[in-house]
Amino acid sequence: MPNKSDSQTKTRWQFYVSTIRRHLATLRRALDHKTDVTRLEAESTIFRFFRSRHVADLRMICMLAVFFIFFLIIISPFLIWLAVSVPGEIYRLELTKFLLSYIGTPFTACVAIIAWAYLRASSRLGIVDLFACEISTLCRVGTIVDVATQYVGQYGKAADGTAVAMRRREKASTNFVSEENYFPVFASNSKDLQVLEAEVVIDITAFYTYMKATRDTLRKLSSSAATGFQPCERDAILETLMKMLFLGFESGRKAVQNLIEYEPVKTDVTIIILLTELKCFSFLMEHEESIKGAVYERIKLRRSDYNDLMKALERKVALGLAKCKTDPKRPNEWEKAEIALRALKEVYKKALAAANQGSSESIHKAMSGKNHPSLETVEGA
Repeated sequence: MPNKSDSQTKTRWQFYVSTIRRHLATLRRALDHKTDVTRLEAESTIFRFFRSRHVADLRMICMLAVFFIFFLIIISPFLIWLAVSVPGEIYRLELTKFLLSYIGTPFTACVAIIAWAYLRASSRLGIVDLFACEISTLCRVGTIVDVATQYVGQYGKAADGTAVAMRRREKASTNFVSEENYFPVFASNSKDLQVLEAEVVIDITAFYTYMKATRDTLRKLSSSAATGFQPCERDAILETLMKMLFLGFESGRKAVQNLIEYEPVKTDVTIIILLTELKCFSFLMEHEESIKGAVYERIKLRRSDYNDLMKALERKVALGLAKCKTDPKRPNEWEKAEIALRALKEVYKKALAAANQGSSESIHKAMSGKNHPSLETVEGA
């Protein structure tokens, strides 16, 4: 009869072998950039260490350390043979000590470098996730409450004889002062941005700057009710607010596209942000007379970019849905993006119509000699 201890030892060894095989399979899959990752794999640090653009420098340092370890392993047999073949026991002992110190120390240092690079990558990816979560959540909240539609609906109402009613409605919020910190991640971790790439840092900083400018404009809009605002002054504040919202959501979209690397989530968040961004763009295109000049022309240039972006989003969503249909076991993570894309198409049609209408009016005024370009400030546009 087989011994019980032998069967336990065999089971233990089988467990070790299966664990090693599983880890090797995970490592092989992480190194294969041609395969699509699942949601759990995309959230795994080991997968992101080998694939994320944000830790490319740390990955290169780690690879150099690994190559050096392989180099030491390759030359070690030759050095050992050299130490054994040296005549004289004293010389052989001294050479062995020399080899152990000058091979063992670099080997240990390389292992320490690999561990350091992995820990630094994990910390950096945590910073990336924090900023991606805060920016996407703030933009998602703005889309959920439909902030763009609310302020577009208020524009020009005073000119229709409703200034008194609007003043009464806004008087309740006259003493409103926004003291809440809506950007805790940026306030606490702004110094950590220096480890990220320049393009990512620029988009993140621009988003928070425009959002703070938006909050200051909202405070000015709220205080205008107490000072007995004129309709034209209030509309001018609303125009500034829409500009800041547009630029803020545009910067947030660019930041999210750089921060989030899992395609289903990145596509979904991009569409959610565009729902508000395109509404602001449509408003700015419809009010060429108030914006005018170089600011209007620079904003209008986004039209071709939005056209390319919409085609890319439609292509990504269609490809993602097709992959989910071919693999029934794979969870369909593109459904949310598909639903949001339907709403985005309607908003895009209105924005495109507003841009085309603005362009036709500009051509008509230019031909009639009534439109003279002005050299206004173009900061931020």
